[in-house]
Amino acid sequence: MGTSGKYSANGSIVTGQWIHFVYTDGDNLCNFYINGVISGTPNQASYVQPNGDANVFIGSAANNGYIDGRICDLRIYNRAITQSEVTQLYNDYKPYVKLQKFAPKVIKDTQTQVLGSDVIAGWDFNNWIAVNATVNSATQYTLTGVSGGNVHKGIFTNNTRYKMTIAGTSTGGTLNARFGGESVWIFRDLTAGSFSQTYNFTSVSTVLVLEGDTIGQVINITSMTIEPITTEGGSLIFDVSALNGTIVDKCGNMIVNTDTTVTNFGGTECMYFNGTTSKLDLGSDLIGVGEFTVSAWIYIKSWGESSVGRIIDNGRFLMNVYGTTSAIRNCRDGTTLIVSPAGSILLNRWYHIVVTSTANGTTNFYINASTLGGALNQAGGTPAAGTTNVIIGNNNAQTATFDGYMAFVRGYNRVLTTTEITNIYNQYK
Repeated sequence: MGTSGKYSANGSIVTGQWIHFVYTDGDNLCNFYINGVISGTPNQASYVQPNGDANVFIGSAANNGYIDGRICDLRIYNRAITQSEVTQLYNDYKPYVKLQKFAPKVIKDTQTQVLGSDVIAGWDFNNWIAVNATVNSATQYTLTGVSGGNVHKGIFTNNTRYKMTIAGTSTGGTLNARFGGESVWIFRDLTAGSFSQTYNFTSVSTVLVLEGDTIGQVINITSMTIEPITTEGGSLIFDVSALNGTIVDKCGNMIVNTDTTVTNFGGTECMYFNGTTSKLDLGSDLIGVGEFTVSAWIYIKSWGESSVGRIIDNGRFLMNVYGTTSAIRNCRDGTTLIVSPAGSILLNRWYHIVVTSTANGTTNFYINASTLGGALNQAGGTPAAGTTNVIIGNNNAQTATFDGYMAFVRGYNRVLTTTEITNIYNQYK
C-alpha cells in the first residue's frame, strides 16, 4: 500500500467472476482476504501509514489506474476488522449453488441467429425449441418459441431461483430475456459486441423467451448455463435496499416499485414510504410455509394507514407496526396475530426489527437484537402460503402503507440464531 507494495497470493483472483475482497491494516500489520479466507502471507508488515495527499477515489487513482468491472457493497471501516467479521460479511452475500430435483442445464452448442424481416429460423440448444418463430411486432422479434412461445420444457419450476450465465457476440441491437406470456424481464438491453453476463432470477413461468429487436441483427450465443440456486445454506431469499439512488434486491428478484423513493436520511441511503401509496412488489410469494426470518431497519414517522403500516405482507405472513400498543405485530396464517411487548418501538427513531418463525408458526420478536423481556415462542398460526406476492411497505391492496424509512430488508428461509441476529444488528447500529 502506498509506496510499499503488499500482495495477496498469486492467482487469487481471476477475471469474469465475483469475489469478496477485504484488506485490513492495524498495528502496522496487513492482511488480504479473498472470499472470507486469508490470501498470501498473513500479517505482512505494512509500515507506518502516512496521511493521504489526495481525496479518496473509488475505481481509479486520481487520473489513472481505472478498474474495468463492477464493484458492489463497498465499505470502509476505521479499524482492522477481525477474521470472524470478514467471514460474516462474506457469508451474508456469497452465492451458493445447490442442485435440487434436477442437474443444471449446460448449453455449449455454438449457434448463430440472424433476424429477418418477417420469419425467424430458430435454433435448438439441446431441448431449447425455436423453429419458425414469427415476428411479434414491427421492431421486436422472438428468437425462441413454438406454439405460443414454449421454449424449454422440464427445467423451470415456478417460484424457483435460477442463475443464467450467457456469452456470445452481437452485431447490434439488443438481446433480451423474459418469461413467455409474462411482462417479467430477466435482463434486457444487452449491448452490442462481445458479452458474458450472469443473472439471478426467480421464475414466474415454465417458459423462457430470448429475443432481439433489430432486423438484420446477428446474435451468436457461444454458451449458456441455467441452474437452480440458493444462498448460503439455503438461506437468504431476498435482500432489498437502496443502492446508488435506486432500489435493488441483491438476490436478483424483480421489484415493481410504486411511489417508493430513495433518500439519504441521517447519513444512510434508505427507502422512503410515503404513508399513502408506496409499495414494493417482489414478484412472487417467496415466503411459503416453511421456516422464515425477516430482518429490517425501520424508522417510523407515524403508525401508517389505520395505525398498522406494513413492513412485510403476502396476505398470510403479516409484519406491521402497531400503533395501539407501540409494538410490532405478526402472524403466519393471516388471522392469528401476536404482538411484541407494549412500548417496544417509538416514533422517530431507528430500530432493527427481526421476526423468526418455525415451520409450525412458533414466533419470536427481536428489537435491536433483544427480546425485551417479551413472551418467547409465541404461536403465530399454522404457516399458510401467501395469497399475494411478497409486498414491502404495504399490503397488495395498498391500504396499509408504511410511513417512514426502511433499509436492508432481508428474508431468510430458516430461523436465524440469536448470535446471527446480534451480528447483523452490530454491523449497522
